Amino acid sequence: LSQAGLGQGGSGVSVRVVPETGASVWSAEATAASEFPALAPSALGAVSIGRRVQDPLGELVKIPPRSLGLGMYQHDMNLKALDAALEKETVDAASIVGVDANSASEKLLSMVPGLSSRVASAVVAARPLKSRAELIKKVKGLGPVAFKNAAGFLQIRGGVEPLDATLVHPETYPIARALLQDALQEADKVAYKVADKVADKGGGSNTWRANRQDRADLETDPAGWLRAVASRDAHR
Repeated sequence: LSQAGLGQGGSGVSVRVVPETGASVWSAEATAASEFPALAPSALGAVSIGRRVQDPLGELVKIPPRSLGLGMYQHDMNLKALDAALEKETVDAASIVGVDANSASEKLLSMVPGLSSRVASAVVAARPLKSRAELIKKVKGLGPVAFKNAAGFLQIRGGVEPLDATLVHPETYPIARALLQDALQEADKVAYKVADKVADKGGGSNTWRANRQDRADLETDPAGWLRAVASRDAHR
């Protein structure tokens, strides 16, 4: 399919290989039918496979881990112990990657440390959320202890606080801001040193002192100017 698309003289067809393991299991569940009541199970399986490209963790978490084909000997194990071990690994994965509080499924939210299934449902009901601070204000059943446990794993992207989109815990925001400020100040120092070297080497109208735009960029955004200079040098 990819070769056929490329052979037509256009921009080509983008092809991705996605494992279909477990898609048929989800397509037969009531949750899948309730989400897409007009689709047949085969079409629901295609939806699951397509979503795995967009959000692998968010989609795979809906499928029982034992149905993911994780090894030929997995069914020789005690199923209760297997399910417990695989669920722990899923929780660990959600913690490492982080979960978007505004788009994650209820199932994925329930995998966040500190969130029960009931609270995960409350998070979905409280959307849209503009900040982590709104979690404790708008989400029913989310108390201070649960918020403290879960806040670092719940991300609010495009909200009022940029750090809410990271894995930085709200308790350490002051430390993160201090580190960022120190890094920016150091970048400023480096940028001006580079600017002086550019001026010494370039001479005439090509120096940053003579180039009004370069000088304006340097003074308003030293770190950005430094990246631009590095990019320029890399392409010479």
